[in-house]
Amino acid sequence: GFFYYYKGKKGPDMIIFLGEAQPPLEYSEALSLAIVNFAKRYKSKLIITFAAKPEAIDHKSDPKVWVASTHADILETFKSFGSKVLKEGQISGLNGVILGVGKRKRIKGLCLLGEIPFYTVQIENPKATTAILDLISKYIKVDINLSSMRDRSKFIEEEIDKLISY
Repeated sequence: GFFYYYKGKKGPDMIIFLGEAQPPLEYSEALSLAIVNFAKRYKSKLIITFAAKPEAIDHKSDPKVWVASTHADILETFKSFGSKVLKEGQISGLNGVILGVGKRKRIKGLCLLGEIPFYTVQIENPKATTAILDLISKYIKVDINLSSMRDRSKFIEEEIDKLISY
């Protein structure tokens, strides 16, 4: 994975870690610890992870964003932005392990899950990503230009339509 740093002009400073793939399960804890320790070194106050949530929805539907958190106050904040609270289940993979390690290291955490149609789990879903980034932009109070993501969403939707009609 790669770390990126954003120095906020109008919003908060951010460290972004973009993972290329899920690590083998036996390395998840060690990798999560390295990521969380890196974040702690820069006095991070919040860890946010993103994931997909397969649902019985149509690919033309507007996806909802679900939130799971290590702290109740964060759930309330994100509910006020229109997300739904994930009341049961688990966050699998590195997204969940990082939150657990972060909580042990006293950093608040949350995972935002964008709904995707269960029949498209092997296809990129920029519509779900856009929904999550819309929510994040409200939270950090920074306008994010998502026009290229919206264009990509339309393209993917049309491609799915073609596959279905075929």
